[in-house]
Amino acid sequence: WKKAGKQAVAANDAGENGGDGDEFDVLKSKAGKAFKILLSSYTEAYEHSKEANAPDGEGILEAELIRKRGTIRSLKKVVDFKISQGENYRQLFLFATLIFLYSMSVHRARDTQVSYSVETSLLNLMNQPFKDKDHLETVDVYDFLSHIASTTFRDPVCGDGVCDSPLEYPGFGSVGCSADCGVRKNTSSMFFMAADSNVPVGQKAEDQPLYQMAARVGASPDYRWNVYLDTTRDFLYEEDQAVVSEQFTDFQVPDDNVTVCLFQRNKMYGKAATPSSMAILLNLDPETVPPVPTIENFIYGTFTEAIGWNAWVKGNFYSTAALPNTTQRSPALDQGLSYGVGYTVGQNNPGEAIKFLGQYTECKIDVSSVNAAARDGVCPHNNLVWSMEQKCYDSSKWAQEWFVECPTCRTFEIREFSKPGDPPQVIKPLEAPNRPVTPGNTLIGSVLVSQLRKRSVPCHPEPADCDEECEKHLKSLGPLYQGQYCQSEEFEDAPFGIDPMFLTTSPLFDGRIFTYTFFYNQNELNNESNLPYGFFSSPYEFEVQDDFPYKDEDSGVPYYRAYLDGRMTAEQAHLGIEFLKEGKFITNTTSVINVEFGTFNAQHKHFAWSKAAFEFGTGGLIEASMAVDSFSMSDLQADTWEVVLFCLICMLCLNMLVAECTEMWQLLKQGKFWSYFTDVWNLLDIVTIVFVPASLINMFFNGTILSSALDLASKGDVPRVLDNIQAVARIFNTNKDEEIAFLDMRHKILVLIMGNENARRWLGLNMLLLMSRFFKVSNDTTNPPTIQQTLNPATPCLQ
Repeated sequence: WKKAGKQAVAANDAGENGGDGDEFDVLKSKAGKAFKILLSSYTEAYEHSKEANAPDGEGILEAELIRKRGTIRSLKKVVDFKISQGENYRQLFLFATLIFLYSMSVHRARDTQVSYSVETSLLNLMNQPFKDKDHLETVDVYDFLSHIASTTFRDPVCGDGVCDSPLEYPGFGSVGCSADCGVRKNTSSMFFMAADSNVPVGQKAEDQPLYQMAARVGASPDYRWNVYLDTTRDFLYEEDQAVVSEQFTDFQVPDDNVTVCLFQRNKMYGKAATPSSMAILLNLDPETVPPVPTIENFIYGTFTEAIGWNAWVKGNFYSTAALPNTTQRSPALDQGLSYGVGYTVGQNNPGEAIKFLGQYTECKIDVSSVNAAARDGVCPHNNLVWSMEQKCYDSSKWAQEWFVECPTCRTFEIREFSKPGDPPQVIKPLEAPNRPVTPGNTLIGSVLVSQLRKRSVPCHPEPADCDEECEKHLKSLGPLYQGQYCQSEEFEDAPFGIDPMFLTTSPLFDGRIFTYTFFYNQNELNNESNLPYGFFSSPYEFEVQDDFPYKDEDSGVPYYRAYLDGRMTAEQAHLGIEFLKEGKFITNTTSVINVEFGTFNAQHKHFAWSKAAFEFGTGGLIEASMAVDSFSMSDLQADTWEVVLFCLICMLCLNMLVAECTEMWQLLKQGKFWSYFTDVWNLLDIVTIVFVPASLINMFFNGTILSSALDLASKGDVPRVLDNIQAVARIFNTNKDEEIAFLDMRHKILVLIMGNENARRWLGLNMLLLMSRFFKVSNDTTNPPTIQQTLNPATPCLQ
């Protein structure tokens, strides 16, 4: 025991006097050697006392040895604990440094102030229409779209002194904005002058007896004219101009294919009079009289209107006039079958002689052609009005000649400043205008409106599918089931609705559309109404790309999509919303409607994707949810400080890994390797070491991919979804390639936003792991005395 005490004191003195290396490591080594000698001496003394078979009087000595053994072991535990506390202080400092550096990386990973500003402004915009709404109705969805369109699609005011391209450009006539952008150069002067054979020179049509008769029988034709330009894909005049006989009207046009069209706003055939009554007034064979057109329009020069004018208007006029007794048939036939007005189109450029491009008379079938269609014998109606005539006329023979002689439109190639056949210059700028959704956040491409519909099935079950309980309910509730349809679980993909441009009862009806065949195929018509459907599903199959191996969840899903293209004017955007409303876009089988749009803030290079989802419950409740996700380009690109922080974090994690590996090696030498994994805190350490640098690597990797995926948007080369933003029918018809490109861009943004969110969640989880481990380490570390303070009181006891 004396030997052990002296060696302990020597170890203590050596610690006080210092030595080579770190003081803490020297003391730790000396203390370990001292306790090893003490325990070894105790073991030898104890074994010696047992071998000596000491008498009963020496039991006191054995008890003393046992007491000293307990003292030594307790003292060793205290010293080991104090030594570990010293090591913990060092680890605690390094761990706190890791937390601090990681917190700085998390803070630099996202500009929270800008993100909050962008997302809050967009959320406030979307929530604004519903602030005072307790219950949503169908009209609220349309009102929401109108609210977004009113905020986003704002056109510049012509005449404010600022030329806002591309919506404003050098003008001519009513096209463009001459007040702000100046007058377009290189334009030609054209003129239109009508000539009505029924109106003498210097008089008005309303003063003529024939037109007065037309007004009395409800058949005033109301002729109009307008000019269509190929380059603008629109009419020159916003409103069709009234046809006034002998009125000279000039207008400016650029080099273009100029089409002059006549329209008839008021149709009489099948309205003011039936085909059978008109057959009687002209002695026509009723079997040859054309049927009433199924689609109404303002087309000028149709054969049916020619029959109506000559039979109904002229027939009534001549039947009430004093005619010679020798009159056998309608004087309208004696004069030939005439209809409409003649007109002249030409050029009248200053300093040049007038150039006539075309002079056209009224549409007419001469007397010889009229007589050639006559058949001997009276008509089935016995020639009630013109009974003296013993002939009946086959009007189908006139129809063949009529379509050739009376076109609705005529096109003229104007090339005063270019060569014939050369493509004309672009009049309207092709680029899309900046459309701020909220201040500083401009629209990317288009506003997407998509709908999912459920198949409708009869609520009344089929008898074969009805069990006894079902039959019981049918007997009591059968009348309530009748005619009722319920939603199934399957998605609908069949076309629905109607194109309101062809619906005469709709305010969107445009009678200038000659026929639906320019816009729809026969299989795209409703068999019952013979009118075109308004909306079609687009279950596109999106291929997985090699450079972006993420499947689009919308692939193959039959969404009904409509777009408010950013190139639209405010009027066109609101027209699109009215199209949805008048075309019955929302029905009883509507399941979900999503309104989505992306924005870009050039000031902060900040992207955002906003989505308003309207879920239509089968119980009648419409629930709306708004969401905005955003990210900045600077968030996706690691700067110098982030790289430095990442390197320091990796070094600290490497230090932790070395410590953990050392601990596992010590346990392996003791044969307790697997016990390391039974400690939850050890597992937490391993997870932290792996997750912390991995989360930063994942964030940098996602940023690189996202930057590449948004290459189109950042360059401004945004897909132009709609085929023609000025279409007069089927206005949501898309360019499929451009639409696919837009949906692909949307898919990339959404996928990588989700990846960015997951990365941020990972960062947050890591912060929780770090903080929990920090509290554990700090809880294990108290304010310990030094090793000298621990050994000094133990020296007398050991001695």
